[in-house]
Amino acid sequence: MDLKRVKRLMTIMEKENLAELELEDEEFKVKITKEGAPQIGAKFRSATSKLEGLPVKKIPIKKFEKEKLGPDLKLVKLTSPMVGFFYRSQTPTSPPYVEVGDKITPSQIVGAVEVMGVINEIEAKVSGEIKKILVEDGHPVEYGQPLFLIEPEEKGNV
Repeated sequence: MDLKRVKRLMTIMEKENLAELELEDEEFKVKITKEGAPQIGAKFRSATSKLEGLPVKKIPIKKFEKEKLGPDLKLVKLTSPMVGFFYRSQTPTSPPYVEVGDKITPSQIVGAVEVMGVINEIEAKVSGEIKKILVEDGHPVEYGQPLFLIEPEEKGNV
């Protein structure tokens, strides 16, 4: 059992004022209930549920920083604007918003974070190429946690 992961889930429960939280993926299954809380909880998307029909709120990513990973390679971190669950596609059967190697433009949707059943789309703030996806689909994320590494497009090479 990953104690750090359980503690992060408990933090999400407190921040979102949840009485119960249940999460399951390929490696991990947990159900957390507050003592004395009614048995009504929030169940997050499993591999077979759909996100269609849920309210959508667009959250532009304002926070990003450059990271030098090689002698000439500068990457931009695109981070999560909130605590929640990260999704790479709109539904479990639809293709991911982006893949490694995809060229992106500002305002392009690259992922989503679900909080309390509300899907918050994540928009790119720079033009460039997705170099790395740092979070797996359906996994919990924290505020400010890096989601993608992007190689920004050089202005002079257009």
